[in-house]
Amino acid sequence: MEQPEPTTPLPSPPLPPGAAEVLRADHPLLAEYTSRYRGHPAATSSQWSRDYISSSIDMQQFRGHSGYVWQQWGEDVFRYGLTTYFTRLHDRLGLFERLDEDGLFGAETYDIDGARIGRDLLDSITELNFLGEELDISRRDFTILDIGAGYGRLAHRATTAFANVDYLCTDVIPLSTFLSRYYLDFRGATRARVVPLDEIAGELAGRHVDLAVNIHSFSEAPISSIRWWLDLIAENDVEHLMIVPNTDTRLLSKELEGPKVDLRPLIEAKGFRLARMRPKYPSEFVQRHGIHGRFPMYYFLFARR
Repeated sequence: MEQPEPTTPLPSPPLPPGAAEVLRADHPLLAEYTSRYRGHPAATSSQWSRDYISSSIDMQQFRGHSGYVWQQWGEDVFRYGLTTYFTRLHDRLGLFERLDEDGLFGAETYDIDGARIGRDLLDSITELNFLGEELDISRRDFTILDIGAGYGRLAHRATTAFANVDYLCTDVIPLSTFLSRYYLDFRGATRARVVPLDEIAGELAGRHVDLAVNIHSFSEAPISSIRWWLDLIAENDVEHLMIVPNTDTRLLSKELEGPKVDLRPLIEAKGFRLARMRPKYPSEFVQRHGIHGRFPMYYFLFARR
């Protein structure tokens, strides 16, 4: 077998046995979620329309370049190399030693000095180190609610890295619930649970949640959906809220009609204060020239007053 050029992505492995039989558009469980979510107050979407999903998500290559993890917008091995070395240098939790990447389900990966590296891995390590620094998640029992969990990327990484973390995944998109249920079961992520949208309010009732995370999905949602989620986490006394927007240092909704809405006043009205905001990469050079450097990202952490 010819070895790929060092500047090109590594080939993706074939699908695991049985995956093709599950990852299909006519699966009855996917149809069930679609029916159950219809009409839910949080299920209105301003980006994830049926056409957007069908054109941007390949069910059998869901970790590839898609609406879940964009990977081909000017990225190359040099950006991946820079980001890998910077992330490893600042990996205070030693996550590179506990997490790895196999490229399954279409993930775009590169060989960086003998290690297979993809954006899923790098983003997850960066996010978990941020939470380690701010909330010490590696040293105490910790429950995370992921609003807009996608295919379960961060749930897989967090529960693999930390035996003390329990994780709840939920999403307004039926396909995401379907894929995350499959993916987390495939990965053996026993402390990550996928909760369908129509069950999440009941699941949270009387349960302590340390942190709600929302990574890129509020930026793709209308204010009507976001209000529902903010009400839910406020009613259940969730202690912290981490948001990673698509809009640099602004927290904005995405509306089907009309101007975007500033989320900061709404979040603060629910009893949260901004505890920390910092660039994804605390280096101006890496923030500009690392992965996704054309779209500089920031982390927001809110704490209940």
